[in-house]
Amino acid sequence: MSPDGNTARQSLAHSIVSERTTLFFISLNAAVLFFDAFPAIHASPAGHWLHIIDYGCILFFVLELVLKLILQGRRGYFSQAWNVFDFTVVVLSLPALLVPFGVAQGEGFVAILLLRLIRLSRFMRALRFIPRLERLVAGAQRALRASTGVMLAMLFYLFIFGLAATYLFGQPDSPAHAKFSDPLVSMYSMFTVFTVEGWFETPDLIAGESGYWAAHAIRAFFVLAVITGGIILLSLLNAVFVEEMSSDLSEQQEDSFEKLDVELAQLKSELLQRLEAIEARIAERSG
Repeated sequence: MSPDGNTARQSLAHSIVSERTTLFFISLNAAVLFFDAFPAIHASPAGHWLHIIDYGCILFFVLELVLKLILQGRRGYFSQAWNVFDFTVVVLSLPALLVPFGVAQGEGFVAILLLRLIRLSRFMRALRFIPRLERLVAGAQRALRASTGVMLAMLFYLFIFGLAATYLFGQPDSPAHAKFSDPLVSMYSMFTVFTVEGWFETPDLIAGESGYWAAHAIRAFFVLAVITGGIILLSLLNAVFVEEMSSDLSEQQEDSFEKLDVELAQLKSELLQRLEAIEARIAERSG
């Protein structure tokens, strides 16, 4: 084969695996999955064309993977973290290629449809174009490490309140039995209380079927949960996370202020030296 032919083929291959082409097909695939999720569109003739486009996107991703392996070699390809990520995503979405052949039906078909959504995670490739991404990632890592203790405390606190709610409100004759039937369900229900979104509905439901003093005790239990778990712990978790995320900027500002102080001190010293020199010359001329 002539060198010009090889060059043309390589140029075509590079254009296929380029970032711009790949992001276009990822965006196209995301739009297809979005519109296909509407029942009216899914059942219409347009839904058939959406399935064809989706199938074509899968084939493109497979082609992209193969071309990159050829161009970069196996070792070069897997030496890059983004390539490993892309390879994993494409491989996990490959079962969707079997759908047109009727291989997957029933629950298996639903699972394959859900696997298609994994391909949308390739949108993370666009994160590479965010300015100062490394600084943002480093800040997020610091924030997660600093928040670990608060998150563990939150989990333990949620465990205690969930277990207590199970014993208190999980009896079969309780009006809120469905929300506190076992510890895991209770932990989820208490977490919804911690979020302070419609938290009063659950205690009012239980208190409405209880005696006077019992109703007050139930409301006090949930008020305590909201104040300590919802307001204090969640606010503390948010404060620690934000503080660590912004610490990098604070450190930069402190460094800038320190440099400014040094420059001002140097300028002050130079001005004093020049002033002393001027005064010395005036004294000499006066003498």
